[in-house]
Amino acid sequence: APVVGLDATGRPELWREVVHEPVEVRDIHDTAAERRRFLREALDLTVVQAADRPRPYSGDPASKDTDGDAALLEALGDEYTGVEAPRTRDDDPAPVGRPAAITAKGVRQVLEGDPRLEDTVADWAHFGDLKGANDLAEHRLAAVLGSQHYGDDAVERFAALAGEEVDTSRVGGRGAALEYGGIGDAYLAHMREDQVMQAVLRFARGGSGATVVARTSALRDDLPVDGRAQVV
Repeated sequence: APVVGLDATGRPELWREVVHEPVEVRDIHDTAAERRRFLREALDLTVVQAADRPRPYSGDPASKDTDGDAALLEALGDEYTGVEAPRTRDDDPAPVGRPAAITAKGVRQVLEGDPRLEDTVADWAHFGDLKGANDLAEHRLAAVLGSQHYGDDAVERFAALAGEEVDTSRVGGRGAALEYGGIGDAYLAHMREDQVMQAVLRFARGGSGATVVARTSALRDDLPVDGRAQVV
C-alpha cells in the first residue's frame, strides 16, 4: 500500500474523500466487544456514563450547564482524591490523586476560572488539542464533559467535497437522534463520538489504568462503559 493511515477511530468513507483513493481497513480487533475487552483488561480503562444525551459543548459556554459540570468535578474530588488504590493489579496501593478534565475550549475557560474548582482539578485539556498527547496519561481519575460539534456548516462543507448535498435546515431529530443523511452522518459520528473516544483514550496511555466519568451519551459501542452516574 502506498499510504498507510493509523487511526484509532478511522471511518473509511471519510478517508476515501480525503485521499481520493479506495481505502482498505485492517482492524486489529474483529468486533467491538473484543476492543472493549482489550481496553478494559489490557489498558485497565473503565468508563462511567453520567448523561443520557450528547451534550454538544461547542459554541457559547453561557448556554451550557457549567454548574452541573462543577458539581460533578467537586463530587469526584471529594469522593476519590486521596483514596489508596494499586496502579495495576500487582502494585502496592498509591493515592489516586485529583481528577483531570477534558471539555470544549470555551467551557474549559469558564470552569478553569471557577473558584469552586481551584484545588479540585489537577489538569485541563480541550477537544481539538489532543492529537498524540500523552500529557494526561499519569491521571487515574478523569472527567470528559460534553461532546464536540463543529457546526452544521462543517457538515455541509464535507458533504459537498463528497458530492453530496446536506440541507441542515431539514435535518432529522435532535440530540442523539440527529441525522444528516448520507456521508453527513459519518462526519457527525467523527466529530462527536470519535472525538469523545479520543479524549477518553488520553487517559489510557500511562500503563496505570484510569476511570473516566463521561458527562455525555456520545460513547462508541467499543468503549468499556461499566457504570452509570448522574449529576443532581
